[in-house]
Amino acid sequence: MGQAGDRGDEAIRALARAAWPLKPDRVVVKDMETYLRGRTPGEVPGLLADEFLQLGLPSGALSRVGPEIEAVRMALEWARPGDLLVLAVHENRRAVLNLFDRLAASGWQAGEPLPGAPALKE
Repeated sequence: MGQAGDRGDEAIRALARAAWPLKPDRVVVKDMETYLRGRTPGEVPGLLADEFLQLGLPSGALSRVGPEIEAVRMALEWARPGDLLVLAVHENRRAVLNLFDRLAASGWQAGEPLPGAPALKE
C-alpha cells in the first residue's frame, strides 16, 4: 500500500482506515518514489504504518519497503496458495506484469522464493 505525497496527513491515514475493514493479515507499505511530491522518502509509508498499528495491526504483520517492486516481491513470497493479495501498483505496472509472466512460465507457486532473485527479508 502506498499513497502520493501531495495528500494531507489525514487523507493518508484515512486510506489505512479504509483498508482496515478488509481485515488484512499482512500489510506492506511502500514508498512511491515518483509520487513523493514534496515529501521525504519514508514519510508517507510511516504515516500509513503508524495508522495501521494504531488500528490494531500487530507489528509483526507490517512491513515497510522502499520501491514498489520490492513490495510486490515481498507480498508474493509471503503468500500461500489460496491467499488473496491486493497489489496496488502505480509506478511499475509493466515490471510487475513482466514479473507475473516470468513466474507463470517458471511454474512458481505462492510462498516460494522468486526465481532468479534472493529471498527478500522483512
